[in-house]
Amino acid sequence: MPEVAQALRALLPEPAPLQAKAEPALPSVFHFKHRWRNWEEDRPIHVFESERIAPAELPRVLRLIQSGKIKVTDAGRRPTDASSRLLSEALLLPDFALDPPTDRRDERTELAGAVRGHAWGVLAQQCGWCKARGGILTLTPAGQSCSAGFNLGQFRVGVDRFFANDDFDELSRVNHIRGQSGKGQRSMSHPVVRKQGVKEALQQFPTGQWLSFAEARRLVDASGYDWNVLSSDRSGLYFGEL
Repeated sequence: MPEVAQALRALLPEPAPLQAKAEPALPSVFHFKHRWRNWEEDRPIHVFESERIAPAELPRVLRLIQSGKIKVTDAGRRPTDASSRLLSEALLLPDFALDPPTDRRDERTELAGAVRGHAWGVLAQQCGWCKARGGILTLTPAGQSCSAGFNLGQFRVGVDRFFANDDFDELSRVNHIRGQSGKGQRSMSHPVVRKQGVKEALQQFPTGQWLSFAEARRLVDASGYDWNVLSSDRSGLYFGEL
């Protein structure tokens, strides 16, 4: 009963504020152990400082879009493979190397392809800096302003638009998760709902310190927002065979 809960709440001490548990230092390697195969190794950790790189990279990407060379698919409005390669050439630093070594690939291996090159073509739309017209990305007035040089005010507005954008689901980039465009889509939560938990948690992250993935996830869980991908137990999502 609400009355009982209110009376008990007055007797309990206030919980300690949420605090992030930062790591003292970033390890040089990550020890990877396969779940069921007899395979483990130390993998190097790569540092990507997006706070420093993105402001300088954004005008280059927007000027490339302004040239009219970035084409997107009709259905998903995602950059085509050729356009992702063009965007990758505009990056200040190389794209993420996610593909396994050649000696570990077989007929079941699906290569990751462009990551940041593809992401910029989607993010620029989510942030309101460009729109798809006739299958080609064109800059909006906000995008034209940012193409001349990094604009902190326009960038902040763009990030707010990203968190409110429900047109793209980042999960669809994981091709191994089947059923996302079929019946499984009915049981998936809206992307903007999931983003809210991440957004709230990011505001709790300490500046200039490292967090483990488990700690970062703990903070998202503690945000109070439901960031589950599935909104029901009846899911049509699957790996491999249904």
